[in-house]
Amino acid sequence: MLSGFFVINVPDLDAALEWAARSPCASYASTEVRPVMPPMNA
Repeated sequence: MLSGFFVINVPDLDAALEWAARSPCASYASTEVRPVMPPMNA
């Protein structure tokens, strides 16, 4: 079940994890961090 998501641009995984810890639901639910591929040039 997906209730919402954020897409952010960060330089590395450590920065992504820091932002995930600030997520509104981080104190009472799980937060998942996934990489997203950049758009391919057509």
